[in-house]
Amino acid sequence: MKSKTFIRIVLGVVLAASVCSLIVLRMGTIASDKKIEEGNNMLKQQKLRNNEMEDLLSEENEEDFYKDAAEKHYGYGKSDEKVYLDVTGQ
Repeated sequence: MKSKTFIRIVLGVVLAASVCSLIVLRMGTIASDKKIEEGNNMLKQQKLRNNEMEDLLSEENEEDFYKDAAEKHYGYGKSDEKVYLDVTGQ
């Protein structure tokens, strides 16, 4: 009689531990799936950026590429272009 009760207690503990470990494993896989999805989204965005850069670097758009680079990175503009700066600090 005592051995049956002991076996039931041990089986109950093993069952509870198994259920808990399955829950923890499932939560881990859900977190991993989210990371994979974020990585896939980042990959898609980078591929879009790469395609945009390839378009800019193509021979047809070489002038546009250098114009954009001069304006964005070096602050250059056209000779007749007027640039207004917002000095209000907002």
